[in-house]
Amino acid sequence: YSSKERQGPVRIHVCDKSKDKESICECIPVGNTTLKCGAQDLKNANLIVPKEIGPIAIAHLERNSISYLFKNKILPGQEKSLLLLDLSQNNIADIEPGSLDNFVNLLELKLTQNNLDELSELVLNFC
Repeated sequence: YSSKERQGPVRIHVCDKSKDKESICECIPVGNTTLKCGAQDLKNANLIVPKEIGPIAIAHLERNSISYLFKNKILPGQEKSLLLLDLSQNNIADIEPGSLDNFVNLLELKLTQNNLDELSELVLNFC
């Protein structure tokens, strides 16, 4: 990995309509709040959701260009609320050990159609 990649991914602010910003992704606050970030050409999952949106329960990050999952850089601040995380159809080739440890209520993790050869026990400790 390059030195930039080792420093960690750039933070991406989503669902932020403040100050007439053009925001990527959509947050739908009906029932379990859903984050829709499919097909946004995202390079990482370090997505920052504005506090006023509240906790995210369902996150759709499928069909992007995410290649690596970093520890503490997957929807920071949403670890306890997330029930479903869809990362299918990305380019994920590796997951840093411990990346999913804080997702204590995660019920479903979708990783189909990525470049993963295997998942280590360190990655799957959250199950």
